[in-house]
Amino acid sequence: MEKSPSPARRRLLIALAAAIVVVGAVVVLQLASSDDTSPTAAPPSTAVLHVGGSAEARAYACAASGVDADKTCERMAMDYMRRTQLTAQQRAEIADKSAEVRSLLPPLPSRAPTCPTPGGPCRMNAGPIDAEYVAKAWSTVFRAGYEDAVIRLARADDPAPPGTMVYGIPVGSGCVVGYRSDSGDSGNVAGVLPEGGCLAP
Repeated sequence: MEKSPSPARRRLLIALAAAIVVVGAVVVLQLASSDDTSPTAAPPSTAVLHVGGSAEARAYACAASGVDADKTCERMAMDYMRRTQLTAQQRAEIADKSAEVRSLLPPLPSRAPTCPTPGGPCRMNAGPIDAEYVAKAWSTVFRAGYEDAVIRLARADDPAPPGTMVYGIPVGSGCVVGYRSDSGDSGNVAGVLPEGGCLAP
């Protein structure tokens, strides 16, 4: 007679199944809401990481494109899993302030547009992301009252693509964590790191 799985194993299987469902929904929503409609855009790289147990299961999914997209997603997933887990209420409270906090970041300076063909459409350019811009962004956020914010150029082990500005801004019981590049801005609600704070200085 075939043995039925133990209660602990059944709980683990249920947790993993729930995580898979959540990950699938997140990936579908991210792909459906993508603003990139360019027919030549490379398909996004997706990293999924889940941790299951008898008590809880957590999942994180991201979709990114560009240089080293796979590695970027992996770093973002590992960073998320290290952080404290927020309650639904905590997450909602931070999310309500997220747009306001991110709006404090100053716009990038404009650069000369790129016009591939004479008389054809041109692409607006912005940037660069450099030490001068980072200092201006940090000063603006600091003066707005977020004195413990960490804003700097991204390092190789940061949850951000190379060449971007990464930020971790404490809000309530958690953080707004993200990055700004010369092509856009990405920010997420997250818990704090095990050593405290929202981003390593």
